[in-house]
Amino acid sequence: MQNRKKITLNSVIVDIIKIYTSTNAKMDVVMAEYFASSNDPFRSGAEAIILQWLRNAALIDEAVKSLCAKRPKNGVLAVLRAAAADIMSGEETRLPKIVHNWVDFAKDRLSKNEVGFVNAVLRRLPEAIEKLRGGSTDAKSLSIKYSHPQWLVEKWINNFGTQKALEILESNQIPSEVFFRKSPAKDADAVFENFRRFFTESKFGGFFKLKNGCWKNVRPLLDTPFFYIQDPSTLFAPRRFAPSDGNYLDLCAAPGGKSRAIADIVSENAKHPENSLLVSVDLSDRIEPLRENIAKISALKTAVVECDILDENLADKLVEQNLPVLFDGVFVDAPCSNTGVLRRRPDARYRLEKSDIAECAEKQLAILECAKNFVKVGGKLEYSTCSIENEENGGVLEKFLSENKNFVLENSEILVPSIENDGAGHALLKRIS
Repeated sequence: MQNRKKITLNSVIVDIIKIYTSTNAKMDVVMAEYFASSNDPFRSGAEAIILQWLRNAALIDEAVKSLCAKRPKNGVLAVLRAAAADIMSGEETRLPKIVHNWVDFAKDRLSKNEVGFVNAVLRRLPEAIEKLRGGSTDAKSLSIKYSHPQWLVEKWINNFGTQKALEILESNQIPSEVFFRKSPAKDADAVFENFRRFFTESKFGGFFKLKNGCWKNVRPLLDTPFFYIQDPSTLFAPRRFAPSDGNYLDLCAAPGGKSRAIADIVSENAKHPENSLLVSVDLSDRIEPLRENIAKISALKTAVVECDILDENLADKLVEQNLPVLFDGVFVDAPCSNTGVLRRRPDARYRLEKSDIAECAEKQLAILECAKNFVKVGGKLEYSTCSIENEENGGVLEKFLSENKNFVLENSEILVPSIENDGAGHALLKRIS
């Protein structure tokens, strides 16, 4: 990293873009490693521009390409990408000032000829971007306009129709709001009163939207057992699971958000929640955040089990901890392609391959086949994904039910992403024999 005295917001943004485009790391990993602490004075401003770039990377690159005879050098391209994202984030009246700011920055980073090139491209770039935004509604044009893989755009058009696909694409370009979920515990309201002014109400019960610039003010809430950062879509499946008195198993549970939601629902629904049990399971490299979250649950009994359910014997591990092997309900929040949360994780769209859908579905089916062994007769099996692809939802269920006649489907639904929520899939099954 360069000398701290020379670091500016512009240099931070450019450096992060260069690091990200030269590695296979996820952006949140790049950001975490780049910044020494969350108090870095440039972090907030950099994140806003970086996320704008990620949401529009293909559009920006296509616009730059249209103005260049050949691909710019990596250092020049990084400056153009960062400047374009800043331009797209600013008001039209500020564009000359934004361009001037980036040209001045280029003078400290690039050669005289490169500075002239950057200046010429940036002054024409807003018009080039708007031209691409006004393109047709064929899959290729939409892929560029909304910076999504063309194969995925084609898939959504085929599955949902052009209008619904457009709505999904448009919602994915809007910055995600931060939601805090408040526990129904009676002590949560008293704690929240001191922080309420930093939030706005939402239409989703128990969820509150964080106001811009208020993160530091509300950070202490996360140290309590009453609050968790979650999108409202994450409660889509747990609420349909509707756990009450009994013993429940949460597979693929890390980092623990859905386990905590299940515990809160039990505390609301059960006559004697203190007699209920929630067992949360995940891989060893994901277990620490899960333990931290489960430690905040007090309304019912809990246990954490470290296990790779596809390669290890979960039943043996449950017995070793004097835990039941059959449960009233088993919750599976399966690893998936994440196509329902591309708004919240914009860089995921660039890592996603067409083959990933089928690979995810194969793994999801294997996990369900494992999960079925822990459901008692009359018990429930809830299957959840943050994917909106049929192959990972209805397709997996169809294969599972065809091979397991002792389970029946009670209800299922795919929640399509919108401005107000992420996307998700859910299915509730019951074991009848």
